Amino acid sequence: MHTLFDFSRRVLTRRFLVGMFFLAGFHLALAQPAIIQTVPANLATGVTASAPVVFTFSTAMDTTATSATFLDLTSSGLATVIPVWSAGNTVLTCTPLPAFGSGHNIEWFVSGQDTLANLLNSGAPVIGSFTTGSGGGGSGNTNLMTGFAVGRVWEYNQISTAAPLLDTNNPYIFSDHVKCAAFELPFAEGES
Repeated sequence: MHTLFDFSRRVLTRRFLVGMFFLAGFHLALAQPAIIQTVPANLATGVTASAPVVFTFSTAMDTTATSATFLDLTSSGLATVIPVWSAGNTVLTCTPLPAFGSGHNIEWFVSGQDTLANLLNSGAPVIGSFTTGSGGGGSGNTNLMTGFAVGRVWEYNQISTAAPLLDTNNPYIFSDHVKCAAFELPFAEGES
């Protein structure tokens, strides 16, 4: 026969187990690291092409297991950055080198774990994006190589912010184009 004491003990045991289960789940939710701030903010526009991207984490991260990857969606390539961690391993600063392209859509992916091996975002990468500003921001950066032709004869290449230089390998580019075009001219009727 069950007494009131047995009934109370079973109810308290159940409540205790439910409470412990709740606290264990709550602890797991708190233990998962998160990105609490990004600069520039997700979906920002007009971002300076040479500006660093800064990720702030909720806890110290394992710097050997945490990384950020940048994809330039406009040029369909990976963007190179220099990652630097703060002293407490809670801030990751990624500086693009060379600068991101002007007017480009940049997408970033961050994955990793904290120092206790708790996975960031349950193991799935955190994803965000931004768009760089376009036009002359006065940063002094140039594309890796900008080529253009002046007049009909000379080709100039600009590979830095310095003045363009004559490409001495192609000073007669116009005459070569004329030679090629001559083969495409139609013959008059009766000429062979």
